[in-house]
Amino acid sequence: ASELLRELNDVPGAVRCAMEGHCWSKARELAMGSGTLESEVDLAYQCALQSVADTDGLLELGHKTAALDVLVEQKEWARLWQMIDREQLPFSLCSKYAGIQAARITEDNGDFTLAVGTLKDRGAPPLGHNIAMYR
Repeated sequence: ASELLRELNDVPGAVRCAMEGHCWSKARELAMGSGTLESEVDLAYQCALQSVADTDGLLELGHKTAALDVLVEQKEWARLWQMIDREQLPFSLCSKYAGIQAARITEDNGDFTLAVGTLKDRGAPPLGHNIAMYR
């Protein structure tokens, strides 16, 4: 269907058709040359990967924080820290996720020792948005 639309010079329709069919390579191929359509395909593909929790696919696209956010949603902390270490992500990102994990630990079971240990091992995020956690 996307080929037919392309032959009719409806490139945006062809791209959308390919995306709806999850034919991501075809969608990228059709979108080449149009920055707007290329961005639309990339965003749709990223959303598709997030919806199926494909962290490796997100990493391949360079969407590291999206991959980490998927792991946070699934509470897969060990995988999150492995990914952070493997990708050698900056301290600021590491401390952000340490703060998120510490907050989730205290919300879930109130284990302040484990929460503080996470912050000690991985780095504490700045006070700003995290002031409630430090109280």
